[in-house]
Amino acid sequence: EERKEGNKIFQKRKIDLGASLPAILSAALSDPCLMEDSVFYMDTLTHEFKLFPPDKENVVTITGLSVYKSVDENHSERVYDVEVKSKLLFIAPAVEVAIEGIHRHSLEKDMSSIRKFLEI
Repeated sequence: EERKEGNKIFQKRKIDLGASLPAILSAALSDPCLMEDSVFYMDTLTHEFKLFPPDKENVVTITGLSVYKSVDENHSERVYDVEVKSKLLFIAPAVEVAIEGIHRHSLEKDMSSIRKFLEI
């Protein structure tokens, strides 16, 4: 689900983790996915997000902020500040290892959505 309100793009989506789900987390989840709630601020090029398993935020919650910055006329970079929290022992370190793969998939969806809204 995506909607635009003024300078904000709101997204709610389900991210299928499939093979990128760490085994230790797989045992704690009935559905190998994360839900994402996020807001992209078009005026500051800032993305705030929260990722969590459906109905199991106590297992793991990933929150973050990313900012798009211009490198030069043809290139940009995205800088992340991410926090992983879990109330279950050993879950957070395992999830930290899987974040790269999870976010790669998310970034591909983000790029598509942002291009759509900015009409690039």
